[in-house]
Amino acid sequence: MNAQSALAEPEGKHSGQIRQQCPICHDRARIRHSIRVTPTVIDYYVQCMNVDCGATWKAQMNIVYMLSPSAIDNPEIDIPMAPENVPRKTFPPPGTEPPDPRQIPMFDQN
Repeated sequence: MNAQSALAEPEGKHSGQIRQQCPICHDRARIRHSIRVTPTVIDYYVQCMNVDCGATWKAQMNIVYMLSPSAIDNPEIDIPMAPENVPRKTFPPPGTEPPDPRQIPMFDQN
């Protein structure tokens, strides 16, 4: 398993934190330290929380491509756009989505 696959496995929403899992024992792990290598690359030093395992490792996260361009122009950063075949999340225009039956009506629908 390489360092990048040791990075976050999507496990639902967790308040913006990167979830780590030990590649050896599969228990949870935490980032102890991070260093920004470049504007698009960060090194993480990670520690397994299982006291019987105690593995530590260095992982790296980098930006591969942009799904949506930034509204701020920064000529110092050159991140390519995603290839055309990469699916993007699209949202229906407001008012066109079907009503959610779990929502309580808050406004008069007349």
